Amino acid sequence: MLLRLPRFMTCIETRSLTFLDRWLCRKTDESDFSLSALNRHFIFHGLGPESFYRPEDVHRLILALDLLVDFLAVRQKVFYTFLPDDGQDAIFDKRRNYYYALAIGEISVASCRRWERDMLKDHPRYKAPDHDPNLAESIARAQQIVQFLQTINKPPTGTAGQN
Repeated sequence: MLLRLPRFMTCIETRSLTFLDRWLCRKTDESDFSLSALNRHFIFHGLGPESFYRPEDVHRLILALDLLVDFLAVRQKVFYTFLPDDGQDAIFDKRRNYYYALAIGEISVASCRRWERDMLKDHPRYKAPDHDPNLAESIARAQQIVQFLQTINKPPTGTAGQN
C-alpha cells in the first residue's frame, strides 16, 4: 500500500498544530499544570517553582522532535529508517557492518577501540589524540572528585543549634 503524501502531510500538520496548541502555546489560564508545566509562557516568565525537565515533558518534546523529523523526511523524500540502504554510502556501510558484527559477537569488545578509532578517521576533521587514554589515571581522578564532593556536602561539625 502506497502512502498518499498529501493526506500524510495534512495528518502531520494537524498533529503538529494540536501538539503546539495543547502543550507549548496554550494560554496559561487554560493550561492544566497538574499534568505538565510544559508551556511557553509559563517557562519563559518563570511562573512557578516547577522543574520543566520532568521525564513526561522530555518524552513529549522527543515525540515532537520525532514528528518534525518525520515531516522533514517526507518532504525531502528520504524514506530510510535509520541509515541509507546497503551500497549507498561506504562510511555508513562500514558502521552498520561494525555494529552488526559487534552485536552478534564477531568483534571482541577488547578490539572496539581500534575499530572506533579507524572509523573516526573517516571524518575529514578528525585529529587523533597524542596518546591513548590512561584508564587508571582517569579512575583515580574520578575518585578524587567524588571524595571532594563528599567533603563539601557534609554539614560542619559542632554547629548544631547555632544561629
